[in-house]
Amino acid sequence: MNISNTIFVPANIEKVRKIISECPDLSRYKLSQEVCRQLNWHSPNGSLKEMSCRKALLKLHREGVITLPEARHKPPDSFKAKDNHSEALDLPLIQGVLNELGSIELILIERGDRAKSRIWNALLSGHHYLGAGPLCGA
Repeated sequence: MNISNTIFVPANIEKVRKIISECPDLSRYKLSQEVCRQLNWHSPNGSLKEMSCRKALLKLHREGVITLPEARHKPPDSFKAKDNHSEALDLPLIQGVLNELGSIELILIERGDRAKSRIWNALLSGHHYLGAGPLCGA
C-alpha cells in the first residue's frame, strides 16, 4: 500500500498496530511521533515526518486497516483566524524590475530561528493571497 509516497508493507502496519495497542492513551499527534521514530521516518532536514505520518495514519484508519484513538481537538475552521503574524515590519518598500534590483539572496530559515520565522510569517500574512497559513504538501 502506497500512502504519501511511503510504502506500507504488512510489517510496518503491524508495528503501527502494536504501538496503538501498547500505548492506548497516546494522542494522534504523539502517536505519529512514535510511529516516525520506530519506522525511522525523517525529512531531509532530520526532523520527523509527522504531517506525512498523520495523513498516512488517517488514511489507514479510514480504510479500516488500523483504528486510531479518538481525535482530542477539532482543527480550526480557518488558519486565518489564528493569524498572529500581522505585526508591522519596518522594512523599506522595494519597487522595480527584478533584474534592476541587484543581487538577491535566498535565506534558508532553519527550524527554531524565531526571529527569521516571524519576518517570514509577517511577509506571508501581509503579501500572500492565502496569508500565513500552513505551507502546502505533506
